[in-house]
Amino acid sequence: MNIDPFDEGGQFCDRGYSYKSAFFTSDENLKKIINNYILKIENNHNQKVQTLVLPFKNFYLAEDYHQDYYKKNPIRYNYYKYSCGREQRIKQLKINLR
Repeated sequence: MNIDPFDEGGQFCDRGYSYKSAFFTSDENLKKIINNYILKIENNHNQKVQTLVLPFKNFYLAEDYHQDYYKKNPIRYNYYKYSCGREQRIKQLKINLR
């Protein structure tokens, strides 16, 4: 996992609605599975999961600049990852889905 499902304002240094974590699906069975995992995480962590479950409508491929950004810009990416506390927060979460 590389998100903070409890962050209601975005992800790490990236703030705002467009940075919120989300699942997109039109499959009702998959939606039930996702919601069951969300309940498990909430029960295990005693916190409300802020990850959205939204209907899938369209998929837009990100621009080439964003593809494999961590490989193309390793210094910038690693600086961002460290200074935003991403790695430290992910280690804190220790979410077990089993």
